Amino acid sequence: MHAASATYAASAGTATDNTKLPLAGGTMTGAITFDNNNIGIQRVGRSMSWIKGRDGALVKTTSVSGYSPAISIKTTNGSWEIGAYNESSYTDDLVYTYCTDANYNANTNATTAQIKFLENGHIVGHLDGNAYYASSANYAASAA
Repeated sequence: MHAASATYAASAGTATDNTKLPLAGGTMTGAITFDNNNIGIQRVGRSMSWIKGRDGALVKTTSVSGYSPAISIKTTNGSWEIGAYNESSYTDDLVYTYCTDANYNANTNATTAQIKFLENGHIVGHLDGNAYYASSANYAASAA
């Protein structure tokens, strides 16, 4: 083992070194920033039952208050966010939302597109301008 590695291993996760995460448990604050080489979080797939999916999730949000986005994906002119929504008139919804950079920068809280997946399996949203609410369908065709 290289001397520098031995020093790092000896001090990794100790209470006196707040620059390193402990090997198990602990709390981290702030953003995790990756460089452009080998970026990402990954692991080998893990087979779970449907009902135990939350126990095997790579990323997990443990509670929801209002709109709680879990993922944001930047596009050329805006971003898509995926999150859960839980308010008095909507509960247990998964929401895909598109916001333009212009609305984001102006802090208008206005979305361009929003698709909600309800807990009963219904999909609510703007679907190619032809539908607002669908509870079942074999296919969707243009209303040209």
